[in-house]
Amino acid sequence: MRWFEYDYILRPNVEFWALLGWVGGGLGTLWLWRHSNYPVVVIYGMLLVCFVLGAFRGLGAWGRYVQNRRLLCGSLEKIRFASLRRRFKADKVWLGKGFPWGSEEIQKAGDILKGAPAELMRRSQGQWIHGVGQEKDLRVDLKLLEGHTLIIGTTGAGKTRLFDLLVAQAILRDEAVVIIDPKGDMELRENARRACAAHRGEDRFAFFHPAMTGESVRIDPMRNWNRATELASRVAALIPTEAKADPFAAFGWMALNAIVQGLVYVEKRPNLVKLRHYIEIGPKNLVIKALEQFFQAYLGASWQAKVEAARGQLSVKAERGRKQKAEEDIDLYIAYYNNIVPQERHEQAVDGLISAYLHNWEHFQKMVASLNPILAMLTTGDMRHLLSPQDRDGDPRQVLDLKTVLDRNMVLYVGLDSLSDPTVGSAIGSIMLADLTAVASDRYNFMPDPPKVNVFIDEAAEVVNDPAVQLLNKSRGAGFRVFIATQTLADLEVRTGTEAGARQVLGNTNNWIILRSIDGETQKYISEALPKVATRTLDLGYRSGATADAPTDFTGTYTESLKEAEQDLMPAALMGLLPNLHYFCRLADGTAWKGRLPILEYR
Repeated sequence: MRWFEYDYILRPNVEFWALLGWVGGGLGTLWLWRHSNYPVVVIYGMLLVCFVLGAFRGLGAWGRYVQNRRLLCGSLEKIRFASLRRRFKADKVWLGKGFPWGSEEIQKAGDILKGAPAELMRRSQGQWIHGVGQEKDLRVDLKLLEGHTLIIGTTGAGKTRLFDLLVAQAILRDEAVVIIDPKGDMELRENARRACAAHRGEDRFAFFHPAMTGESVRIDPMRNWNRATELASRVAALIPTEAKADPFAAFGWMALNAIVQGLVYVEKRPNLVKLRHYIEIGPKNLVIKALEQFFQAYLGASWQAKVEAARGQLSVKAERGRKQKAEEDIDLYIAYYNNIVPQERHEQAVDGLISAYLHNWEHFQKMVASLNPILAMLTTGDMRHLLSPQDRDGDPRQVLDLKTVLDRNMVLYVGLDSLSDPTVGSAIGSIMLADLTAVASDRYNFMPDPPKVNVFIDEAAEVVNDPAVQLLNKSRGAGFRVFIATQTLADLEVRTGTEAGARQVLGNTNNWIILRSIDGETQKYISEALPKVATRTLDLGYRSGATADAPTDFTGTYTESLKEAEQDLMPAALMGLLPNLHYFCRLADGTAWKGRLPILEYR
């Protein structure tokens, strides 16, 4: 621990009275000089003593006055982008102003909580927490943030303003930025755009918003993948489940995977619209196309005649609950494929499609019942064109995918409009994060030293899913820095379904920035998760009395004892008292800080 001399922060400014005493002594010495015959050297010596000791006490009195003023006063600081640029350092992140938070500061804060008059607490409005230390510019080593950062704070505490500061500095570093904002905060979006315009040009900025279709770019979240199974997993992750081994989710994944594999086999790029089409009406047409392509490759140009010639030796009949027969006679194709084509020549994609097609249709529809609404959300109305753009479809809006955004070091703001439609907003955010995880995997596998990427997720409880946890867990090697903001631990519990799931999300973040939090369980979790520190406590004792033998003889004692005790690094009581834009932070290197944020302005 950092040892310190015990100093009771609420004690009177005794240095001021000592200063007055030495000033009085100096004035008395001057009076003696005029009205006595003391040698001049003695007078000068006495004046020198009074001046030196008075100056010493004066510095102490001024320091105590400044500290007392800090407990009462706090200014809301604003900073312009040009000023931030001057403070900017490529290997550091500026987090406003603050000071180290340790044993001495915790002891002072505890003394104030226990003994401060109500008037001080009322006038200070929580500013006193920042007043226990001497602030300076707070710069954090950029490498520490590669371990991802958790930001906790209640509504209005300053999470968005912290994002403003971090996003602007990422833009100054010419790094890719992806902002996922369920609320669709217009000020956050505009500040990101202004930062781009002020640094390298507004062309670097793009934004997606389901409620602003005329201005929004179009993004295909199914464009990037290494294995086709990833696309099935990306959509299946959106299925609400109560357990990891949910049979409906497993069947949904199987159906999606069969369709995705089939689309890839017939050389059609999968997208959400095509997936919805084949899930809703069945994969019959896709089976026909896949078998035609297979027969073309296996039998040659005359494949139709060869297949037709085999009709006589094949007992083609309906063996399913309902008859499905297209003009090309799909039953004949399947029978030829299953009975004539050698097993070793079969294609896995075709096998999967045939299996999905032959499955009992009524049972198939029941098992994908939870999948249909999700696909409908992402493909209905304007969402059809926003999330499933087609090449050369005549739409003038820009088409992007997340790999392109990162490769070009762009700044993409994704507003989810969750206030208007939380269900659709959550689905969009989740599938975007799944796509981002796929891009991170690609960078991890094929880029030895990938460029840095900054991902900001506001209201993380709206969009967190299994791919998002994987992004936190494994994306550091892909050059990702992820910043997730939430209000309470309970929000993550509701989203993930369990406390263990919420702790899994929190456990993958190495840096914590805690703004005002009024939720007791969140405060308790943070306090218990951080290490304890040793602080000193001054105990005072008074006793007086008399004995029966000598009732007039009173005795009295006064005792002082300095005790050491363990305290929470970030006491729960302080988290609920922080003013707006004030925070505690604990970094990956174990250091703890108390800081306050400025408001970033561009005007």
